Amino acid sequence: MIQRCYNSNQSHYKHYGGRGISVCEEWRNNRNAFIQWAKENGFKRELQLDRIDNDGDYCPENCRWITKKEQEKNTRRNVTNWEKKTRICNKCKIEKPWSDFHRNHALTAGHEYICKECTKSIRRRKYLREKAKHGDTS
Repeated sequence: MIQRCYNSNQSHYKHYGGRGISVCEEWRNNRNAFIQWAKENGFKRELQLDRIDNDGDYCPENCRWITKKEQEKNTRRNVTNWEKKTRICNKCKIEKPWSDFHRNHALTAGHEYICKECTKSIRRRKYLREKAKHGDTS
């Protein structure tokens, strides 16, 4: 947490400290304060520290312990509205119902969801590029 926010040589710094994310003074200056908070708030080895507001700092009121599966849902690139059962396509940037996205994760570029319509468009352009590269004009 501290390395991500304050060490510009750390590989994930750009996603944390580079975006202005910081650690509250209490936790940054007193490791035992963080450990005490963790114990009192459900820490288990199989859980991960999560910021409730992805743009907020690491502090007691913005952190919780969640599973890896829950953590994967809570990223800036996975814009999903669980109540409305919609998500935003990473290509066209339009909010669409889940049914407009592929269920097969191999077709979703990891967790960067692309709707079926944009996927068809991408495949069509790729097909036309390959066709042109081989001189096929039919």
